Amino acid sequence: MWLSCKPTRTSHLPHLSLNPLSPSPQYQPLPPPSLLELAQDQAAPMPSSSCIREPKIATPLPFSGKRDDTESFINGCCLYMNGRKSEFPDEDAKIYWILSYMQTGSAKTWHDYIMALMYKGQQSFSTSDELLNEIDRKFGDMDKRTTQSLKIRTIQQGDRSADEHVQEFEKAALEAGYEGYPLVVEFKCSLNSGLRRRLTELRLMPVTIQQWYDEAITMDHQWKVARTEESFYGKVNGTVRKPPQHRQQGQEQGQASLSQQGYQ
Repeated sequence: MWLSCKPTRTSHLPHLSLNPLSPSPQYQPLPPPSLLELAQDQAAPMPSSSCIREPKIATPLPFSGKRDDTESFINGCCLYMNGRKSEFPDEDAKIYWILSYMQTGSAKTWHDYIMALMYKGQQSFSTSDELLNEIDRKFGDMDKRTTQSLKIRTIQQGDRSADEHVQEFEKAALEAGYEGYPLVVEFKCSLNSGLRRRLTELRLMPVTIQQWYDEAITMDHQWKVARTEESFYGKVNGTVRKPPQHRQQGQEQGQASLSQQGYQ
């Protein structure tokens, strides 16, 4: 009897269940989450605030006790402590951190004296604000308004640009408490005579101090641009400006005054 060696089509197929609704034992479905588990997932804690990166802030410069540097040192300490709060767990940490920057000059002498009293229990600061106030009282200018009033009456523009001069004048005016028309008068006196004359020759003169600031900066910038362009055009054309041969004596004196101030 002839036997065929060709396998049947179903001889190697796996056994399939005839009931499609009965799942395979190894693929049992997971039970749905309970309400308690859902509530716990919703109440998962947020990332701790300690993981938030704080901004990079420069530390204050070591303080030597100079009066002119006192305000900058105090401001630098406040800026760093407020911007890097995670580095200061309590007020004691702030106090010792501030004292560590008093390293030279009379500030170091005072620092050593305060530390000796603190070790003996005779001197203590409960907050960093108390320490900074004591530093300001010891090394700062106790009569800043009078000092700035004297400064604002003697400050002069000199060789500086109007922008630099306005910045210094504005700071002194703020600390001296000057405002209104007296401040305008002091500002006009502080300008170079050439720039002051050009400002007073404007068709619409400035009124407020801010208008005087803006006009002085703008005119000073325009004058510098004009000088640069004149120098450039002279080199390109191969010409050199020569003064007129005949001038009246009054005109020569006026031009000399403007030349000395740099606004010719």
